[in-house]
Amino acid sequence: MVTVRVTGAGEVSSASGTVWNAGSEAEYLDGKIYVWQGGYNGAQPDGSDSFLHVYDVAGDTWSATSDLAASEVMPGFRSGAFDIWGVNLASDPEGLHVFVSGGERNKLVYAYEVASDSWKVLRTAVYDGGWGASIEYVAGSRALYQIDGRNSTSTPQGTAVAGPRYGVMIPDRMPRPR
Repeated sequence: MVTVRVTGAGEVSSASGTVWNAGSEAEYLDGKIYVWQGGYNGAQPDGSDSFLHVYDVAGDTWSATSDLAASEVMPGFRSGAFDIWGVNLASDPEGLHVFVSGGERNKLVYAYEVASDSWKVLRTAVYDGGWGASIEYVAGSRALYQIDGRNSTSTPQGTAVAGPRYGVMIPDRMPRPR
């Protein structure tokens, strides 16, 4: 079995064949680890370079999700951002969704549906991704919380925002695949 390990910027993991960069993120969901590559990826306005790498823990294999363009979702995770920070991941273990917040200057939250290998955009969030920002899904309240770091003008925000009331809604639950 290959152990997934954190690598330095620009170092290639022999298991994945991918160059991991600063700003990368990972999230575990249902036996798989979803990884955002980081760096300057995700800047294409058409979403063609916005996707996640997927490590299957039991199968010890790597694959990738579809990109945003395949679901006709635009813009890309980092479109309009001036550096690499701000893309964050969270997951809903019951609904089998991975959520991705956009980078700086991008207030969109994307939802990846595992069962259909497709993407959609949720309602616009209050804040952009920004440096130091994060998102977290809380199952009990079915809400996605956004913790804001710095916005596109480098102004510190430091505000926690609960999802449904402030614009980030979770898609209706889909039956769990068997």
